[in-house]
Amino acid sequence: MKKCIMVCAMLAVFCCGCAAVTRGLPAAERREKMQQVHKGMTRAEVVTLMGKPYKTEMYPSNKEVLFYYTEWQADGYTTDDEFTPIVLENDVVIGWGWSFDFLKDRQQQIKQLRVSN
Repeated sequence: MKKCIMVCAMLAVFCCGCAAVTRGLPAAERREKMQQVHKGMTRAEVVTLMGKPYKTEMYPSNKEVLFYYTEWQADGYTTDDEFTPIVLENDVVIGWGWSFDFLKDRQQQIKQLRVSN
C-alpha cells in the first residue's frame, strides 16, 4: 500500500513537471488564434475562439479586459508581458494588445506603483 502511494505521488510530480515544460504549446496556439480576433466580436465569440481567459479585469464605463496567455517565459514568474489583453466595452471587442490606448494608461499606472514601492 505504501509503495502504491509513493509511486502515485512520484507520477503526479512527474506529470506536473511535464506540464510546465509544454506550457508554451497552448500559448503558441493562442497566438495563432489572436490573428482571428477583430473589432466588433462579442465576448462569447472571443471565448469560443480563444477559450477561457487566464484572468479578467473590470473597469468603469462597462469595460472589461480579458488576458490570454500567449508568451512563455522560463523565468518562473507570470507577468503582464506573457499575456495579450483583449479590451471589451459593453461585451464587444474595441481593441487588443498592449499598444491599445486604453491599456497604455494601465501600464503607466503599474510602472508608477512599482517605482513608488
